[in-house]
Amino acid sequence: TFEGHSLIPVLTALKARYCLEKVVFVADRGLFAAENLQFLEDSGLHYVVGARIKNLPTALTQQILETERYRPLTLADNSNTDTVKAAEFLYKKRRLVVSHSAARARKDAEDRDTAVQKLRRKLNQSNDVKRFVGHTQKYLTQNGDSTLALDAEKIARAARFDGLTGVITNATEPIETLLAHYHGLWHIEETFRISKHDLKIRPIFHWKAAR
Repeated sequence: TFEGHSLIPVLTALKARYCLEKVVFVADRGLFAAENLQFLEDSGLHYVVGARIKNLPTALTQQILETERYRPLTLADNSNTDTVKAAEFLYKKRRLVVSHSAARARKDAEDRDTAVQKLRRKLNQSNDVKRFVGHTQKYLTQNGDSTLALDAEKIARAARFDGLTGVITNATEPIETLLAHYHGLWHIEETFRISKHDLKIRPIFHWKAAR
């Protein structure tokens, strides 16, 4: 079912039930589609949706990668070990806010290095294409019809996006507020992880005074 057809009735009902003047819908990149955004706008609803910044037009991507133009931000939920800066762009007449987190950049680099090392070990065993069917080829290039190799250009391109996160929005709040909305998604993700995880049961002694 198209998200718009299930989403709009729920948001409209929530708005009416709790007498809300304004509803801001927040979602990750899975809902970053022109049809979804247009549906929300046509319904008079505000949104903050994760953007796929690597798939944007080349000219806009080049601007996004010029992080020296970004301005520093002070976020309420930010740690002392992180430095965050952001910039605002225009994409299809919508606000595109891109932030750069130093802590996120370090994590992205570590995750990529782990993935590349794993691929390198697997390629050393065999670079037969058949061994990588269903495997991510994010950092691989194909030689002929039957072998694979690490693609240095793909790895370098991915590194340029380390620490960058984008959101598309039609809301008018300041950048700090928009990013706070989006960062709040971790509550939802945590709920999913808990609900999908095995429950660990321990003894509960109801007869104890402390209990």
